[in-house]
Amino acid sequence: MKFSPNAKTVIFHTSLTASEIKEQLQKIVQDATVFVKIEKEYYGTISSDEFKITRTQGTNRNSFYPVIKGKITSSADQRIVTVSFRVHKLLRVLFWLPAANFILMLISIAYNNLSGTDPENAGWDYFLIVLAAGPVFMLIIFLLPRIFGFFTSTSDTIAQFKKIWKAEEIK
Repeated sequence: MKFSPNAKTVIFHTSLTASEIKEQLQKIVQDATVFVKIEKEYYGTISSDEFKITRTQGTNRNSFYPVIKGKITSSADQRIVTVSFRVHKLLRVLFWLPAANFILMLISIAYNNLSGTDPENAGWDYFLIVLAAGPVFMLIIFLLPRIFGFFTSTSDTIAQFKKIWKAEEIK
């Protein structure tokens, strides 16, 4: 079980052909090119049986939309589309950095309590506690709302894919 909220994989079952799935994606995805205004809801790349897209910013300023990777596999009468949603690598680093500092702060407090260090003489350890308070504040105030934005965007995208592909989500 993963602790960090950074990934989700969903499997869709649809009766559309692979070319119809690709066609539906091309209606909402613009090629990711530099210096071109993105006018569609998503941007990224679509190949014959894979795609990698991200939702555009639009009016919502959630800068931590998921990176969506998908793979289309075909059998005789059905298509399976496996879609994985991942948080951008930068957000994963920004999530774990304050968490690691918070853990170091707890270790420092535990060490001081177990060793019987007098708080007035433990200047370096208490400096580390103050140093860790900033990243913990950053985690609570700035990153947790972004993580919430990741999950809401993911659920919106899943609902949209179900609709355009006329698909069922396989649990």
